[in-house]
Amino acid sequence: MRLFGKKKATPSPQQSIHRLRETIEMLTKREEFLEKKIEKELQIAKQNASKNKRGTICPLAYNH
Repeated sequence: MRLFGKKKATPSPQQSIHRLRETIEMLTKREEFLEKKIEKELQIAKQNASKNKRGTICPLAYNH
């Protein structure tokens, strides 16, 4: 007697490898995106560092 539905089928080794490769690719793209975003924010902070101290801190602290 099963209370929560059918048992899920286990993926084949090839399917597992394919899924892991897709995950690696997605995480690599995410890493590149975040690195570019960090570089952009650092450039903005450096530009504002000499002129506007508050403008330097705010984007780093409050930007989501």
